[in-house]
Amino acid sequence: MNKRISRISTETVDSILRSLGTGTKKAKLVEVPYLSQSHVSTHLSLLLNRGFIEHERESRLYKITPSGAEFLDSMDELREMVGEPRKQFYQ
Repeated sequence: MNKRISRISTETVDSILRSLGTGTKKAKLVEVPYLSQSHVSTHLSLLLNRGFIEHERESRLYKITPSGAEFLDSMDELREMVGEPRKQFYQ
């Protein structure tokens, strides 16, 4: 596996998944904190391969899958364990 892809942080994955809301186009993802335009494709490929997101070709929207939602639930549980508040989905 490409080392650059394997080093994507869980916080970055969390931020991307939360930013998808009900569906987001690729260009909108550059607004995610700490995600440069040059890294958007790399991150999307990883999330697609892991089954955390899906891409609707007609609408060109990226959407979170049940696996991605499960990841976010796990992240929220970890945050609660260490006393951090849950994060909300971006709209």
